[in-house]
Amino acid sequence: MSHRLEARLRLACAGANDAREPLLCQYNRQRKPPHYNSLTCALSRAKKLAGVTTVWGLHDLRRTGARALYERTHDIRKVQRFLGHASPGQSWWYLGNAGIDLSNDDMEPIAMEPIAERLSA
Repeated sequence: MSHRLEARLRLACAGANDAREPLLCQYNRQRKPPHYNSLTCALSRAKKLAGVTTVWGLHDLRRTGARALYERTHDIRKVQRFLGHASPGQSWWYLGNAGIDLSNDDMEPIAMEPIAERLSA
């Protein structure tokens, strides 16, 4: 995490009304938890401001993140954990042609480790 991002996150956390308030409430005018519609509207506004004219959405960001992780690591298990899938086969779909070198043996399910262990790794 960059120092700039850390500073912004600390500032957002300091402005919380309640420790249980979701972080993204800080960026919502009504301080309500975000939902799919509010996120897609915010993404549309950001794309318009940036001059992006191609059609893509939040799920495309998830797929792009999965493909970038696989290109860097060539480890379907890391992609599986990143996406929170129960089976590597679910994650394979996200890779498109990047995952063409994977075999059925690579798709054997693994037990998901608790989130606390994933975050500390």
